Amino acid sequence: MTATYFVNNVSPITPDQIWSLAQRGSVPAHTDTHAHLIGMDYDSQFAEIARNMAYQQHSTGQPVRFLAWPFAGRDDSAVQTAQSAGIIGAFGLGGNAAQIGALDPNHIPRIMILTGDDLDTFAAKVTGF
Repeated sequence: MTATYFVNNVSPITPDQIWSLAQRGSVPAHTDTHAHLIGMDYDSQFAEIARNMAYQQHSTGQPVRFLAWPFAGRDDSAVQTAQSAGIIGAFGLGGNAAQIGALDPNHIPRIMILTGDDLDTFAAKVTGF
């Protein structure tokens, strides 16, 4: 089973572990410190995003083009900053099945799966029941 892993720079996961995750799925950006981007100035937002992109690219050897907004928080400035950093799409929360083509590329729904989710919880999350 493949997955998408959103890891910030302050996570206890090591670069070697991030590389291993990238062999099983994708590792997009999730910001440097998992800070709330809303209300930050452009330079602070850019640093949060760019430092994490560089960390992920260094750890995985793969380009980073997507981002998950920490706490699903974003404003127009954060969207513009992410685009300036090279992000082409970003994930929010409140996930359900995505309809490709009918999405806001800066707020793609995502379903958060946690390590403590059992199979019934996982099934309920991905099916919506």
